[in-house]
Amino acid sequence: MAHSAVPGLSTVTSQFQRNDSKQGGRVDELKQAAEFRDPIGSGIPQIIALLGDSNPLVRKAAANSLAQLSEQVDFRRSIRLAIPHIITLLNDKDKEVRHASSRLLVKLSKHAEFLEPIQGAMPQIVELLSNSDKSTRTAGASLVVNLSKQADLRASIGSANAISEIVALFGDTNKSLRQAGTESLAKLSGQPELRGPFLNAIPQIVELLSHSNKDIRIAGSHSLTNLSKQADLEGPIANAVPQMVVLLNSRTNGVSQTAADLLATLSKLVAIQTSIQASVPQIIALLDDMDIDVRKTVAKLLIRLAEEVGLQESMNPAIPKCVAFLSDKDKEFRQIGAHLLMKLSECAKFQASIGPTIPQIGALLGDISWSVRQAGALALVKISERPEYQEAIRTAIPQIIDFLNNSENGVRLAAAESLVQLSELTEFREYIEPAMPQIVVLLSSSSWFARLGNESSVSTLLHQGKIANFLLWTSLINVFPPAQFQEQIQRAIPGIIALLGDKDKEVRQGAAESLATLSEHGGQFNLLI
Repeated sequence: MAHSAVPGLSTVTSQFQRNDSKQGGRVDELKQAAEFRDPIGSGIPQIIALLGDSNPLVRKAAANSLAQLSEQVDFRRSIRLAIPHIITLLNDKDKEVRHASSRLLVKLSKHAEFLEPIQGAMPQIVELLSNSDKSTRTAGASLVVNLSKQADLRASIGSANAISEIVALFGDTNKSLRQAGTESLAKLSGQPELRGPFLNAIPQIVELLSHSNKDIRIAGSHSLTNLSKQADLEGPIANAVPQMVVLLNSRTNGVSQTAADLLATLSKLVAIQTSIQASVPQIIALLDDMDIDVRKTVAKLLIRLAEEVGLQESMNPAIPKCVAFLSDKDKEFRQIGAHLLMKLSECAKFQASIGPTIPQIGALLGDISWSVRQAGALALVKISERPEYQEAIRTAIPQIIDFLNNSENGVRLAAAESLVQLSELTEFREYIEPAMPQIVVLLSSSSWFARLGNESSVSTLLHQGKIANFLLWTSLINVFPPAQFQEQIQRAIPGIIALLGDKDKEVRQGAAESLATLSEHGGQFNLLI
């Protein structure tokens, strides 16, 4: 391979065939001397020609040299002619050459002299996003993001349909490309000049939510979540909510769940809540869908939507369905019914509808399923915190006390634990106090408190949620005269102390809190065992 000599530049061109780390220093020396500028400038066309050299090392060195020379204002006019050649190198078969040309283009974009030719080449740059080579597509996305840092290039990026092409990467079979597309779109979303293209791309992104590939659906969902962080994109995303609601009824595996997760996330944004609120009737209607998975997905979505106070009032039509869930043959629906009624009880307008359901919620304490019993107990305790429901809770206490005599040990314990927690409210104590001896016997039996002698058993119980916390027992001494239960509590103290060394931090914390509570009662309990 031979290159014709350029007068005054033989020392520069010789550097092209050396290690890149060495060639830069010589060019720096030359360009610093004013007497070399004219001969170097006259050699720039040949340096540009070397961008097409058959040797990839030479092509890369030429690109790196142009990057250095572009720092001198006097050379930029000549280097402008290199833009078409640089664009060609973005598709070079050699990876290092592609990277060098991309770095060169980004560096040139920082100088006003190169903006116009780069703007003109933008369609060719965007074509990289649809290249057959995956690494070229990835590099193209990164290049577009870097070029977008120059405000004067953003309009040309938008008009070259770059946003749509990046969204298309979400549907790529290659995971790294999907990730590159998601990350690139998130970075570009902060550019106000690209709002128009983003608005046009939202329907395209929403379509991804119905894709059969889970990862592609997630990419679409994540992108919409990221875009929703831009205030001026909230409206267009809100307009797409009806399309997301339609997907809740999809028979394609996983699509319904993806749509539900996205709606739950978007519901936290006040600007989008109005659109979701308008769609709540359609969402509730899906609770009657023939597909049990759709019904469960929608029911769980409603629980998450009910977390937002602004959406609660629109859920009144769901209350009868929640009540029906309480007696559903599927335990998951029974749990959902209790949880949703608990959340909706926060809305004062629903008192007349939810108050009469308290006995049915209380009946869940007698359920054959532990998880349903826990859901019922939690709902009762949380609902009892609201004054407007306390009379209904009070009338249900005899029903709960009756469960203390149930043949199923788990039912008896659920009732005992619920009554102890309800007794923390003074309004209920006089109704619960007659049952306290029976509750103490249950909580100190082998089914509960005797297990404190076995560290691992208690730790397992805590992990499973079967014991709300250690204070469930010690709270008794804050509510009722501790002398009544002194013997049982004293027997439990060694087990609590043993749990101070448990590997689980929550277990250690619970044990410490219990001992602290017991210590407040001075000489009644011996903690030095």
